[in-house]
Amino acid sequence: MKRYSLLLATVLLLYSCSMDKETELSPEPPLSAETELRACFQLSQNSIMAGASFTITNCSEGAQSYLYDFGNGITSTEDQPTIFYEEAGSYELSLTVAGEGNISDTFSITIQVVGPNFVYPEIPQGYTANPIDLGLDSHSGSLYAITVLKDEGGLEGSKFYYHSLGPSMMEDSHYLGDQSYEGNNAFSWFLEGGVRGFHFSRTLNGFYGSREVNYDADWNLSGQLNSADQVSYGYLADNGNLLFYGSIKEGAFNKAAIDMRNAMGDSFKRILHQVGEHDSHIGNLIKTENGYVAFGGSFIKNDSKPFIAEYKPALLFLDEALELISYKIYDNSMLTGKVFSTADLNGSFDMARLSNGNYVLYGLGELLVTDGSGNIIRSHFYENTLNNQGLVCLRDTFIISSDRFLRKFNAQGDQLISLQYPGKQVPSFIQKEDKLYLIAKYASPEGDQLLYGALDHDLNTVAWEPW
Repeated sequence: MKRYSLLLATVLLLYSCSMDKETELSPEPPLSAETELRACFQLSQNSIMAGASFTITNCSEGAQSYLYDFGNGITSTEDQPTIFYEEAGSYELSLTVAGEGNISDTFSITIQVVGPNFVYPEIPQGYTANPIDLGLDSHSGSLYAITVLKDEGGLEGSKFYYHSLGPSMMEDSHYLGDQSYEGNNAFSWFLEGGVRGFHFSRTLNGFYGSREVNYDADWNLSGQLNSADQVSYGYLADNGNLLFYGSIKEGAFNKAAIDMRNAMGDSFKRILHQVGEHDSHIGNLIKTENGYVAFGGSFIKNDSKPFIAEYKPALLFLDEALELISYKIYDNSMLTGKVFSTADLNGSFDMARLSNGNYVLYGLGELLVTDGSGNIIRSHFYENTLNNQGLVCLRDTFIISSDRFLRKFNAQGDQLISLQYPGKQVPSFIQKEDKLYLIAKYASPEGDQLLYGALDHDLNTVAWEPW
């Protein structure tokens, strides 16, 4: 398996050109007006990152056919092909055009493909890895990741681990528990005395539950709780309490729920809301000037296939006492007909409020941008995107992860730039000053493996620096 090192400063300079600025790379105009055939193309930049895609702009004249040679063994006869290079290096990119009378013309340039500033940690041989959370440990002050390591050939099965992210993430890892159910979501919380709590979703067919474990400051197991009727997606720290949000079964239905816990992590009040006519959940919760806003969904949960039906995103408006004021269910969601199992619901549901008051809702591959009242301004659906992806708000812009792409948008939901990267799942972004830290999984011949690294706000990769 390939491993990449941190890039030298000189290599970084090669990639320092803006991703938005178009640099024209084309031949000089013909000296003679009698020359009618001319090979010509333009690129958006003269150096790119390995894995990033770009489109060639054809400016040839008098051509009837085109043959591009990308210098990596791949050719194309398209007029304006979109290409990407998997490996760093120097490549000669050429275009040969043909016109009437078997005449031809060729134009070539050399481009630099720069390897990304990602760290590829060593995973034990025979194991695959899945990152399901990234955060900041308030006890140690360091970045951490929660992963699932699976023994693909042995008897160890799948296990949850906590890792401190440094030069070698495997050197400081702690076993958290076995993964006995499906689960692609986890989060943690930090209590007095060095106590750490961890929550894991547990789903299987129609089972919609969770598991919580607590560890003391010396990483000794100090408590655990399994639930078949409650699942949480995260928490909001508020006035000394922890507001765990998710879904709790009451009677025949799962209801959108907030589990209020004190500073010791003990539950003292549960608030349940019926959203729509059937089942519902809360996947994210933020505080506003007048109360709270929650992002979740409405669905029908069945005991047989399809175990989940008619899933639709929902936006809830709550007062300062967390009582429901109103809600919107998005009946025209592109997710309807795509969610069939509780396993589809065990990912992340991201939410942010932008500086202009718009809301960004992102879950299960669907991105919604709404105004302050929840009316949709823009919507996008990204096919083949795994259900645990990240979102980070940068005041009046935001960035999301999707399958093989990181994307930046303005406050109206218009895409500004994108970066094609090797990974396929980024569970979260952590922002520090002008850097965004991330962890991702990517496909390799050995199965899913890990990478982690840092970006600036324009999606340029930058050097990883320990927190």
